Amino acid sequence: MTIVKTIFKSITRPSLHRDAGLYTAFNAAAALFPFFVTLILTRLVLPADYGLYGIVLVAVTLVTPLVSMGVETAIGRRFVDRTDIDFPRYVSTAVLISFAFAIGAFVVAHIAQDYLFELFPLPSPWLWAWIVVAWSQVLLTTVLTLLQMEQKPVEYGFWRVARAGGIQVVIGVTAVMGLVTWQALVMSLAIANIALTLSCLVWLRNRGYGVVRFSLHDARAALRYGAPLLPHMLSASILLAAGPFFLAAMKGVEAAGIYTVGLTLSQVMTMIGGALNRAWTPWYYQKMKTNGTNSRYAIARGGTAFISCMLLAGTGLALIGWLVFPWIVGADYTTAALIFVWLVGAWTAHNILGLVSSYLYYTHRTGWISGISIVAISVNLSLTPIFIRTYGSAGAAAAVCIAYVTALALGILVTGFFATTLSTPEDCIRESLRGD
Repeated sequence: MTIVKTIFKSITRPSLHRDAGLYTAFNAAAALFPFFVTLILTRLVLPADYGLYGIVLVAVTLVTPLVSMGVETAIGRRFVDRTDIDFPRYVSTAVLISFAFAIGAFVVAHIAQDYLFELFPLPSPWLWAWIVVAWSQVLLTTVLTLLQMEQKPVEYGFWRVARAGGIQVVIGVTAVMGLVTWQALVMSLAIANIALTLSCLVWLRNRGYGVVRFSLHDARAALRYGAPLLPHMLSASILLAAGPFFLAAMKGVEAAGIYTVGLTLSQVMTMIGGALNRAWTPWYYQKMKTNGTNSRYAIARGGTAFISCMLLAGTGLALIGWLVFPWIVGADYTTAALIFVWLVGAWTAHNILGLVSSYLYYTHRTGWISGISIVAISVNLSLTPIFIRTYGSAGAAAAVCIAYVTALALGILVTGFFATTLSTPEDCIRESLRGD
C-alpha cells in the first residue's frame, strides 16, 4: 500500500501529472484512428496487398532517419538553452538541413532505383511519394518537439489527433470505395502527407521558425548532436523493417501482411509510452538543470512511477489483446494475436529504455545510445531468420522483443555508470564537448 501511495503522489505532482494525463489522452485518441482503420482494412484488403503496403511503410521508416539526421532531437535539447542562442535561426537551419537530406535521398534513390526495387516493391514513378512521406514525418516531429518542450500538451494533442485522423480517414475512405490495391493505399498515404507537410510549414512560419535563415555554425552544432544518433534511429527502423522483409523473403508477402497487422495494432503501446515520455523529457531536463537534492529525489520518484505505469500498461494490453484479437480482425489475420503480444512486450521495453536514457541525451552522450542500438539490431538480425524458420511470423516478433530487452539492460548499465562516475551532469557535458 505504501508503494502505491508513493507512486500516486509522485505522478500527481502538478505539471508532470497534468501533462502526462493530457499526453496519454491525446495519444490514445490518435491511436484509435489507425486501430479502427486497420480493422477495416483486414476485412477489405488481401494479405498480399497489405503485405506490400506494409513493406512500403517500413521503407518510409528506414529512410526517415536519413532525412532527419536527428536534427529534431537537437532542437529539443537546445530549447533548454534558447535564451543563450538565436533559437529561431537554429530551428530554421535544422529544417533546411532535413530538406537538403530529403532531396539527397531522392537523388540517390533515383540513381539506385533498380537495386531498390529488388528490396521495396516501389517502382521509380513512386519514389517521390516515399520521400514526401518521410520528410513530412520529420516536419511533424519538429513541430511536436517544439510543443513538447514548450509544455503545451493540448496543442500537441491537436496535432497528434489531426495527423492520425486525417491520414487514416483518407486511407480508410479509399479502401471503402473499393480501391484496395497497395498502389491505391500508397497514393492516399502520399496525398494525406502532402497536406500535413504544408500545415507544418505554415505553423512553423507563424511561430517565427519558418523564415528561411541558415547558419553554418548552427548546422554544425545540430549535426554534431544529431548525427551520432543516426545509428540509433536507423536501428529502430531496421527493427521495425526486419520482420516484414524476412517474412516476405522466407514465407511470402501474405505472412508479411499478417505480421504488419500485429505490428500496427501493437503500436498502441508506443502511444502510451510516448505520452509518458513526452511529459517526462521537458520536466526531467528542467530538474537536471536545477540539479539539487530535491530534484534528484523527484526524478527518482517520478521515474519509478512512470516505469511502473509502463509495465502495468504493457501487461494489461498484452492480456486484453490475446483474448480479444481473434474477434476483432478479419478471418485471414487471426494468427497475428501472438505477434501482437510479443511486440507489445518489445515496445514496453523500448519505452522504458527511452526514459532510462534521458540522462544520456541530457549529457550529450548520444554516441552511447547509438552503440546500445547497434547491439540491439545485431541481436535482432541474428535471431530473426532463425526464429522465423522455427516459429514462423511469431518468431520475428519474439526476436524484436529480445533485442529491445537486451538494449534496456545495456541502457541501465551505461546510464548507471555515467551517473555514478561523474559528479554532476555539467561534468559530463563538458567532457563530451571537450575539443569543440
